[in-house]
Amino acid sequence: MDADELRKKLHADPGQETANEQRRKKNSLVIQIVVTVVIMLFVFGAYVISHTPSRTDGPPRACFKHDVCIDLIVVTTPEAQEIGLSNYSALPEDTGMLFIFQREEIQRMWMKDMSFPIDIFWISDKGRILNIEKKALPCIPPMTTCEIFEPNVNAKYVLETREGFAIESNLFDNDVVEFYNLPRN
Repeated sequence: MDADELRKKLHADPGQETANEQRRKKNSLVIQIVVTVVIMLFVFGAYVISHTPSRTDGPPRACFKHDVCIDLIVVTTPEAQEIGLSNYSALPEDTGMLFIFQREEIQRMWMKDMSFPIDIFWISDKGRILNIEKKALPCIPPMTTCEIFEPNVNAKYVLETREGFAIESNLFDNDVVEFYNLPRN
């Protein structure tokens, strides 16, 4: 560098930048944009993964706190929901019947033609237990009127389990249920 170039550089207007400085700033800006986009894609991907219902191979299942899980018999049609467990003499040990309704609204359940008591869970579309009826007794002849279980909550799901399941599993209102492998409506 000769003396003239050095003098120009030393006495240059502070607002003026050399071509190298401009290139460095431009490259720095491009790198910042790329890093920001990558971070945004990572955050979006993590959000999608965390809000996607879990699916695995196997039967439909419900899992509660303390790693308590049961297999599900899923009923979605009004005809199957009306029959419910009335054709069963008992529920297998780690099994429940899950009623999936079209809308989250007050769901009325009864024990017509049942031969054993059960626990009934009303569950929100977010998987939160809204109400539990423990030891719902069957309605068998000669009874002419059956009790209708109708908590004042809007539920998307109703889960029927063997009697005592709620107490044995230490389950309460506001606990969370995670469903796996449910059929898509």
